[in-house]
Amino acid sequence: MRWFHDRSTLTKLLGSFVVVCAIMGVVGWIGLSATQQVRAGFLEVSDVSLPSIRALNRTRAAILAYQRDIRGTLLADDASDVQTLVAALKLGLVTVGREFKMYSDLPASDTEKKLTATFTTAHAAWLTFAEAAIGEVSKNTPEAKEAATEIIFKKAAPAAKTLDETLTALLTENQRIVDQAKADADAAY
Repeated sequence: MRWFHDRSTLTKLLGSFVVVCAIMGVVGWIGLSATQQVRAGFLEVSDVSLPSIRALNRTRAAILAYQRDIRGTLLADDASDVQTLVAALKLGLVTVGREFKMYSDLPASDTEKKLTATFTTAHAAWLTFAEAAIGEVSKNTPEAKEAATEIIFKKAAPAAKTLDETLTALLTENQRIVDQAKADADAAY
């Protein structure tokens, strides 16, 4: 400690100042690193996860609207009501495809890519049945409605079930990603 007492006051002050500056620099670097990690997690959630969840929920809503409207056409007797519902059904099919395309255009994890492939396969099968059912209900005859009922409740049901299960799994995976980003941000901050 003698070497410290032998230094001038100016040297001691400057030395202390350098030590304090070094400590502040380290603290600042740690804070900046933590902020950058939190920002990266925020961007992942805001730019990928939330748009993904939104597109998946809109896809599900469009499928549910189709299912509601096709049942409505089975119950409708008035030709103008049936044609209005048929137009809504056709628009609904386009909406399902458009919303899922918005989802599939976003970056995805490996799990999401596998689920997307499953959804795409089931969607193609379901779409074939959905279009066939629309063709039948637009005829607005009891026989055509019976054929549409057979298509909807027997033939399209497995594909519709796969669509619903896959959408649920995709939403669960996206929620897991959001939860992980939150945990990472909490750990970094």
